[in-house]
Amino acid sequence: MKFLYVQGYSFLLSHDTEWKTLEITARQAMLQYGETVDYMIAGHKHREQEAVSGYNETGNTMIIRVPSICGADRFAQKLGYGGKPSALAMVIEKGYGRRCVYPIAL
Repeated sequence: MKFLYVQGYSFLLSHDTEWKTLEITARQAMLQYGETVDYMIAGHKHREQEAVSGYNETGNTMIIRVPSICGADRFAQKLGYGGKPSALAMVIEKGYGRRCVYPIAL
């Protein structure tokens, strides 16, 4: 896991293989770092997904699972993971947060 700040917002970057759910990962990271998490970005499942979880002072953490640039390989498909090769770009604005998201098909 990597914890960092972008434009005044806290980000947790994780591959997310350690915990059962992203919400548990976010909560454990907040305990480990002693900081709230505004945005958690995770990979591992090879598909895009978003969820809001209520763990920070403003009432939620945006949890974003990013797609995989390689798409689904045989191993990922065997585990039930997969999606088209793609990426995600976000614009973060100070005082506003996530302004827009650009899904990129590869």
